[in-house]
Amino acid sequence: MKLFSIAVILLCAAASYGNDALTMQELYQKANAAYAAQSYQDAYPLLEALNDQAPENPEINFLMGRCALELKRYDEAIADLNRILVADPDNPDVLASRGFARKQLKDFQGAKADFEKALNIKPDFRFASRMIQSLASSGGAPRRSISVTAFCHL
Repeated sequence: MKLFSIAVILLCAAASYGNDALTMQELYQKANAAYAAQSYQDAYPLLEALNDQAPENPEINFLMGRCALELKRYDEAIADLNRILVADPDNPDVLASRGFARKQLKDFQGAKADFEKALNIKPDFRFASRMIQSLASSGGAPRRSISVTAFCHL
């Protein structure tokens, strides 16, 4: 998912929303800046406002899901990520993110299924592999916590 795709959507929205397009562009810039600064509490409502204008945009939904994960709002994260999986059910990053949320909610079977599917799609996906190992070695319950931010670096 590239910044280009959101720019195209914002430009298309500009044609249909007139003066509101600048507001959408500003919202996106503020949301992206807040997310980049790891200010997830500030980014999430901005992303929600963008989602109202472009509800099927996978980048906005992914950022919303990631913010919700960081804020430990796991049910919201799952809902945000599910919107992406409807259109792209084989997205390993989204599956692993949803698996992480499910693991935190102690839905270990759902988490394992998401991590296994992500790993089948992307066999070298270290985060998914580590999460499966963690689930297996602990009998389902997590041995230790892993930061969602660490997921970005695996």
